[in-house]
Formats: sequence, C-alpha cells, structure tokens
Amino acid sequence: MNRHSATLAQNQIRLLTIHPAEDSNSEVKCNLQLVSLDDGPLYNALSYVWGDPTLSSHITVDGERFRIPENLSVALRQIRNNCEPVVFWIDALCIDQSNTDEKNAQVPLMGRIYSSAAHVFASVGQEADGSPMAFRLLERWTVQFDTSLQDSDQIANHADEILQQPSFLASIIDPFDIPALKALDTLMLRPYWTRVWVQQELILARHATILCGRDSISFRKLQYFDSCHSYLTAFLPPQRASGEGSQHIHIPLEFHSTISTSIPVLTHKHVPNRPFWQRLQDVRLCSATDSRDIIYGTLDYLTFPNLSLVPDYSQTVQSIFTDFTHRLIEASQKLHLDGTNGIGEHREKSPLPALRSWVPDFREHGPNFYCLGRSHAGGSNLLDADRQIIRSFAVSDSPVGLSLETVGMNLGTVEYFVPMRATDDVDHLELWKMLIAGLDIAHPSSQPWVQCFFRTILRFSTSFETASEMIFTESVVGFMQWIGHVAMKTRQVHPSVSELAARLPSDDGGASMRQFVEISQEFPEYAWGFLLGAGMDIDHVMEHCTTPEGAIDIERLRDIPEQDLLSVFCGHTKTTSRVMPWKGVDEASAKDAMTAEKFCSRLARSTKNRSVFITSSGYVGLGPIGIAQDDELCVFISNDLPLVVRREGEHHRVVGASYVDGLMDGEALEDFGDKLQAGGVETFIIL
Repeated sequence: MNRHSATLAQNQIRLLTIHPAEDSNSEVKCNLQLVSLDDGPLYNALSYVWGDPTLSSHITVDGERFRIPENLSVALRQIRNNCEPVVFWIDALCIDQSNTDEKNAQVPLMGRIYSSAAHVFASVGQEADGSPMAFRLLERWTVQFDTSLQDSDQIANHADEILQQPSFLASIIDPFDIPALKALDTLMLRPYWTRVWVQQELILARHATILCGRDSISFRKLQYFDSCHSYLTAFLPPQRASGEGSQHIHIPLEFHSTISTSIPVLTHKHVPNRPFWQRLQDVRLCSATDSRDIIYGTLDYLTFPNLSLVPDYSQTVQSIFTDFTHRLIEASQKLHLDGTNGIGEHREKSPLPALRSWVPDFREHGPNFYCLGRSHAGGSNLLDADRQIIRSFAVSDSPVGLSLETVGMNLGTVEYFVPMRATDDVDHLELWKMLIAGLDIAHPSSQPWVQCFFRTILRFSTSFETASEMIFTESVVGFMQWIGHVAMKTRQVHPSVSELAARLPSDDGGASMRQFVEISQEFPEYAWGFLLGAGMDIDHVMEHCTTPEGAIDIERLRDIPEQDLLSVFCGHTKTTSRVMPWKGVDEASAKDAMTAEKFCSRLARSTKNRSVFITSSGYVGLGPIGIAQDDELCVFISNDLPLVVRREGEHHRVVGASYVDGLMDGEALEDFGDKLQAGGVETFIIL
C-alpha cells in the first residue's frame, strides 16, 4: 500500500508519529496521519540536510519497510523518545516527492508549517571532529543569556549590554579554548548551514534547537554567541588586550575565524529589517539539491509585494529563473541585472542552456565586490511631471526570442585590460604598467587617476568614512610599497624620475640626481618607493625645491611635509559620502602597516577571476574575466551596477557586472536631461 495514497485537501498536511524505543540503534517505526493546519494541530518540525542519497537505512512507515537517506535516519534517532511517541512534520516523509502536483501544493505551505510548529529541531549530523567540545564552549559563553528573549534584535542588544560589563570575559571558564574554537569552526562549516531551506525553517521557528549527536543547544543561544563574536571581532583586534577590566585577556586569531561569515541565517539575523535586495544576496550563498528550490525555498523569506510567484515543479530551472526575474522587474519597476549569467563571467557551475544573459544565474554567488542595493549606478526610476514612473525597460518575446529592451548610456569601450585568474599569481608588472599609462589620463570624475585605480583594485566600493582610519592607512601604505617594489624589481622607475636629471644643475652630469635619490631615501620607505615607482608628483616635488629666485635647491626635499608627498590620496570625489581622508602616518602605524606582501595577498583575493580594465573615456574598472577589447561599458537606468556588454549586430549580450569608480552612486545620471537632448542616451535590446 502506498503510504501517500490519501489525497491532500487544501491546507491539509501529513504528520508523522514516531514510536518510542529504548534501544537507540533499533529500526525507526512510525505512522502517517492527515490533519488540517486550520485546526491548529500540535506537532514539531524537523530541519536537516538530505545528504548523499546513496547512503541509506531502513525505516517502517505504516507497516511498510523502505529506505531513507542516512542523514534522515540519524535525525530520526535524535528526535525519537525513549518512552512516548512524538509527532513531527518531515518533508521527505510527509510529502510525496514523486508527485509534482502535491509538491506544488505543499511547498507554499512550508512557511506556515514551520511557523506553526511547537518546536523545530535542526539536525546538523552526528558527533564528529570534536563537536562535543564546541557545544561545551557555547554553553560556557551563554550562561548569562536571557532565555526569555526571542526576537533577534533583542538578542543582539542583550549581547552588547553583557559585553559592556568589564568582568564578562573573565567570568567565562576558558572562553578562548583553542581546540574548542577549532571544533566550533569545523561544526559551522557543515553543509547544513548553507542549505537554502534552512533560512525559513530556523528564522520562522517559534523555538528551535540545534542537534549534533547527543549534544544540543538553543538556536537563540547560538545567535547570542554570534552577536558576542561579531561585537568582539569588530572592536578588538587579534592578540590585543580587551580593556583594563578584562585582566589582559587576549583575543586569539582562532576566535576571529570562528563562525563562517557565509552563514546567512546567523550573520543576517535581523530579517524583518533587512532590505529585500540584501536578503536576495543571502540566498546566493546557499545551496539546494534541486536548483528550483533556490527560488521556491525562499518565497516565505523573500517576501516582495505583488511578486505572485507560485511553485511549479513541472517548469525547468531556466524558465523559473527567467520568470522570477521578469516578475521582479515588473513588481519593483526597477532593473536588477547583476551579470552572473553574463557571457564573460567566471562560473563555478556549468551554464544553463538558453538562459538569457540578463537573467541572473541564482545558482552562482552574486557580485563579489558589492551587494545589490548598496550601489546605485543607474539611479532611481525616472519620473514624469505627475511623479509617475516612466518605464525605461520592457521584457518582450521578440523575433530573436525573449529580450530585454532598456535605456542607458554607453560610457566608452574597453581599450586595455589585464585578466586575473583564480591563482595567486597576479601579473604585477602588467598592473603597474596599466597604472603608469593611466597617469596621463584625465579620469572623468576629475579625481587623481591613481586614487581611482587604488580604490578599484582593492574593491573599496564602500565609503572611506565607514572604514577605520587604520584600514585606510594600511591599504594606502601597502599600495605604495607595492608600486615601489615592482619598480625596483623590474628596474623600471617612472620615466619622469629619470627625466628629472635633465632639469637639475649638475657639474658632473649626475651628482645632483644622486643627491636627489639620497635625500628622497630619507622619506618613509613607502613614500620613497611610491615617488620613484609612480612619479607622484615630480612637478609638485620640484615646486618645493625651487627657491624664490628660481634656482633648484635639492636640500629643500628634506622639508617637504609627508602629507604633501601623499597628496594624491587626499581630496574628495563628487559625492560627500566618498571622502578620501588622510591624517598622516606616524612611525607606529607605519611599523604595523600592511606590507607589500600582505597587500599582494589582498590584491589576489580582490581581483580573483576578474579583469582590471581601462575604457576609451578614461574609466578604470574591475569587471568580468571574459572581457574583450571593444566591449562597451554601460549604465542602464534604474540598474544598480554598471555592466559590460557586447554588441552583436543590432543587439547586445551582458558580459558581466563591474565596479567602476566614479559611476557607482549615479554620477552618470548628472545632467541627464542635457545628455538626453544631446543623444547621449540610447535604447539597448539585450538577449
């Protein structure tokens, strides 16, 4: 007899009664029953990861014996009671996975199922890799946790208040137990945490408990520990004392690496307050056995007005991604093209056939240098005199297939690019040549070109007002050291330095140049290397060396203020939110500053699988790895990110998204009316 033979009516679900057993190794036996959610049934729900389907165990349901995945078998034994039956909703057993119509009807109920459950138990697997140590450490950290708190914002505030107490860390027994921290880090890297369904299963739960082997802890306590961890790692550097009242407790590096930042359900706890586009990015960090669940598994989590998307498992992954994107564009009246399906993007997964280049591939992570919703390259929607949105885009089924017609600006073609592969072998000489070539280019933002180059290769897309002075200082110093080291290693100092010799008075054809180099060596190493490697700024330097009578006095180099030497990093961009502060680098900060080696490591991570490019209009950007000469840099009205596109006859395809300094905050839309009149705005048909 088929255990799913009974047809489910509207709002009906199946519940599983698991019978007790004193022997934890005995086979699980259970029964199914039909109930209506409208009747308010009492039950628990299970959250787990399906795992490898080739590993399986037997259970008996309604007298029928069959196989289930090993992960589910482990979870069933964890939740089974010794003395009395327990009632659970479990997706693999309560939904007929072979019945597409039933899945289409049950999946929309899952948000309600988990939010209505008395308790959600989350099984992350069996005991392994020192997991008991990790749970004991969590219990020590959460002794003072107020168990009455349920709201995630309250939990975060509670953690901040507790951490203000000078004796808090001292009161925890061995708070930075290194083996336990490593075990916790391993625990948080288990596949469970990046499962797409986990987002709604834990977030919507009234009460949730994490299970691992025989250990357990409240999910709220785990959130509390994460809040403590986030606070400490944000304000206390590793191996630094944490305050006078802390009895010189040190924060080890192992604590900083604990709890992966790629766990959306933990790192983004304040779900009701997070903008939709940031929550959409959270989903991109998750995985699913069925790629369709990347969308369907988040419908209760990614609520958006008028989206009206109903699960349909008879559709292909491509059609679901396209339908979701189309509906999102229509419902929000904004473009949201992140380029992850661009023809030039690096892919972790094989391409989906026939997926249009303007439709994001939601299986791939989103842009790795900024988050949708934080950049506004295409500005807001255009409004008419009655404050109504002027549609600047349309999706239509044209003779060449489904296409996106949109309005935007062509901001130049790609003239020169340096691709960066997945390895750490950055082509330093080519990047240095690109920097030097750009020094003669007037950047469209009117900012020093080297400043824009620096901000681009390190993906500094956020405001320096929000970054600490130390982070900015270390990054600049590392950048300047890198330039000097490349120049010295290749024996290719900037041409303007060599040309300086001809401008200096000399009796022996070189003594003054040697004197210039000797005196300039008295500058901090990073400033000296930067001066020789990038020639910044020889004319400015010579102004200090010129006497009122017009003679050259090399000794005046000694009196040049350090801030003047580094003036290229001072000043402002067009918007006040992009201030580039400089307060000097004293001896202490210079000693601790990022070395050229550390800078190169960060540079490799920043540019991995991207290309640094220069356009015909003078922009420097970080774009897709598959960029090509003559590709076009465009900003489309209401799209957050600048895109690189490739012309194919009368149409275009998206190559990929880019970070382009001077375009991320809507600068291209300044004087839009004038540009429209001058023909600077055109219509694109994107395939």
